[in-house]
Amino acid sequence: MTRIAKVMKTLLLLIILLCFILLAYAYFIEPHMLNVRRLCSNNPFVDPAHPPIKVAIFSDVHIRSTYTEKDFKKVVDLINQEEPDLVLFLGDLFDHFSRFREERPTACQQIEQLLASIKAPLGKYAVFGNHDYGGGGERYYKNIMKTGGFTILYNQAVDLAGGIRLIGIDDMSFGRGDPHAAAQADPDRYNLLFTHAPDIAAQMDEYPIDFIVAGHTHGRQINLPFFDEYVLPAYGRKYPRGEYPLANQRAGRLYVTTGIGTTLMPLRFLSQPEIVILSISSPANEHSESSTKR
Repeated sequence: MTRIAKVMKTLLLLIILLCFILLAYAYFIEPHMLNVRRLCSNNPFVDPAHPPIKVAIFSDVHIRSTYTEKDFKKVVDLINQEEPDLVLFLGDLFDHFSRFREERPTACQQIEQLLASIKAPLGKYAVFGNHDYGGGGERYYKNIMKTGGFTILYNQAVDLAGGIRLIGIDDMSFGRGDPHAAAQADPDRYNLLFTHAPDIAAQMDEYPIDFIVAGHTHGRQINLPFFDEYVLPAYGRKYPRGEYPLANQRAGRLYVTTGIGTTLMPLRFLSQPEIVILSISSPANEHSESSTKR
């Protein structure tokens, strides 16, 4: 064997070893590296008499054989450690409900108990994701979330303490999602919109929306942008991950979370799972806190 052939063989073996290491990392390590992403929204439409409001947001749990209720308990424990005022779930609780129910018929009750254990004095709200409608889970998802103390919003708005109006948009892929439900936004309140599919943000220009949170994309899950055409789902191709400005008069923002679980392949690479903590406050609170610190 020539020297060049030996070098090429060595390089090939190194490449194979590197691929094996990266695959092992993407399967065994990164899917379990749960992070907390902290965001702030300081807005004059928030009631200055109300203290800052902490919102815990999670999405795309995709409970399945490789991501069980034991894994989900870590998410619930982390949310409760943050002591949020409000909790939002952005959809896709199960990856394929009927398949999971066959494999673990008693697990749903444990998941209901975990959801019920989440504490939030201003309420717990959810929307449907595409996997909640698919996989035979529509009716069960509704019941599980209700038993867990969550109120599901179907293109509806509710008013909360602190001058906040919360708007939930239904799933766009299989549900009856209506982006124009954002017309329920109140120009005299802080309007927080949550939905599964982020691409509806492109239709928010005419509405006084201050903040949108969405999931669905898993932050690409395998975060290699040159594969976007193949890996990003419908209604998740314009805004794959992170924060984006809204082109409306309120200078609103969109945040697309990487979510919690996985789908199709039980892998994550450069897209660690996260819960989001959004702190909403009035500028008056900020000045008051600064004065107190002095």
